[in-house]
Amino acid sequence: MGLTLNNLLACLTMTLITLTACAAVAQDKTPQAEAASAAGAETNEQAQPEPAPIDQPETNAEVVSILNKIETASAKLNTLKTRVRYTRLQGLTGDEQRRFGDFYYVAGDDEQPTRFAVLFDRLVIDERARPMETWYIFDGNWLLERDHDDKTAVRRELVPKGAQRSDMLNMGEGQMPIPLKLKADQVLKQYKVEQLEDVPFGDQTLHHLKLTPRKAGKDATPMELWFDSQSLLLQKVVTEDDGDEIELLFPTPTLNPEIDSDVFDTKLPDKDDGWQAQEVALK
Repeated sequence: MGLTLNNLLACLTMTLITLTACAAVAQDKTPQAEAASAAGAETNEQAQPEPAPIDQPETNAEVVSILNKIETASAKLNTLKTRVRYTRLQGLTGDEQRRFGDFYYVAGDDEQPTRFAVLFDRLVIDERARPMETWYIFDGNWLLERDHDDKTAVRRELVPKGAQRSDMLNMGEGQMPIPLKLKADQVLKQYKVEQLEDVPFGDQTLHHLKLTPRKAGKDATPMELWFDSQSLLLQKVVTEDDGDEIELLFPTPTLNPEIDSDVFDTKLPDKDDGWQAQEVALK
């Protein structure tokens, strides 16, 4: 079975498309395919030119200014570590599940792809808490799910080695709603963006933005984003999945800390140590 929206949302963070579909697109990006795609894109652009997002009537100049400031600030983000709280409120039953843990991020460059990992260490269901230890690690090619409680591990290939990589967390590239390195023009091409009232958050004030997809479709899900008005770091994401409300909170972001490369190790654990390990390669 492929890696679906629901099981990755419940475990990693929140994604709006099936990651294996992204991998298939990346696998098809041979030089010939890229050339053909570029030629087709150029022809379509000449035939149907699109106005720049800033010229579209529903785009507020103040919103564009905030997005540009966020983009400028996020360009300085190389690494990030923060506590994370993932909450899922089921629309039909009202049941709530919260996971707490640590989130690690390293921005990609010419030598390394974007990498990220999350360790969930506490689970709360209906106010009943229990410890847990489950890792989700993406190294640019493979996603490793490693559950230390039942000693199971699954390693899935999402992007073939050597394929052209995109930033899986960037809007307009990986299409995952965790825009740590937001690009204003890509956001505005995909979403109508509204600025809602700023929100106090402890000693901080958060910019509150509502994003409504421009195109309809099963993956056209609105979302709300909160950014620290001073650091302009992402603090909170709220969206929906299959009728459930999803909230992702980054309460304690640390900008550009040193992160041990072992955090992003996606090797399977040794079966001789009692682990049930499985590898799923792209076909």
